[in-house]
Amino acid sequence: MRFVVVSTCIDQPGQGCIESVQGQGVDATHIVIVSSPHVTQLENWYRAISAASVDDVVVLLDGDDRLHVDALKRVAAEYDAGAWVTYGQFRGGFARPPALADRDLGDRWVRDGSVCPTHLRTFRAVVAKSVPLHYLLDDEGNFWAGASDVAMMTPVLELAGWDRCTFIPDELVEYTTGRWSAEREANEKKYSDAIRALPPLKALP
Repeated sequence: MRFVVVSTCIDQPGQGCIESVQGQGVDATHIVIVSSPHVTQLENWYRAISAASVDDVVVLLDGDDRLHVDALKRVAAEYDAGAWVTYGQFRGGFARPPALADRDLGDRWVRDGSVCPTHLRTFRAVVAKSVPLHYLLDDEGNFWAGASDVAMMTPVLELAGWDRCTFIPDELVEYTTGRWSAEREANEKKYSDAIRALPPLKALP
């Protein structure tokens, strides 16, 4: 199993982020992307995933975050057990597994349910490569400019299906949190609501 860790940052990634990936003791390629004001985070992720092999496991990481020791070994154990997607918990985080009642929502278990896929987010590249491109684009044909995590993880979770999505309660990443302005928070909600309003995708066989 090879991990492809995709780190995005505004200027330069922290040395701690780079060293934390190098010290995982697994087969991992680290793609560091310095953001451009003309390229959205979602487009950066899409490009990196497009370059990955279908057999890879993609890890989404911010450039100022750090993986905990053996984090990817913990994730690998879930993939060995059959997972297609994992998401986890970070200190002070609010991640949680989906409520069992969400299963009654059928295909809309992600878009209308309680699942909250936060860091550490990982998925099989083949699943992300199966997301129809138009699900990642707004009405003008541009990659969504906000709520990139919702835009990527919503269809990925749907395509993987309930039984192949795994919540890892362990803290696997030192996640750098920051306070958003009221304007940014409103914009993120606007994008998130528009993305969640799209028709759900059927799980892959």
